[in-house]
Amino acid sequence: MVTLQSYIVVGVIFALIFIVTGIAIWFDQRNER
Repeated sequence: MVTLQSYIVVGVIFALIFIVTGIAIWFDQRNER
């Protein structure tokens, strides 16, 4: 049985990955100049 809590945990993990990837790309683009 999948509970709402497990959906929240997966959502937080994906959000963290998305934020970290976005920051890494932003630093990469900023350092190229």
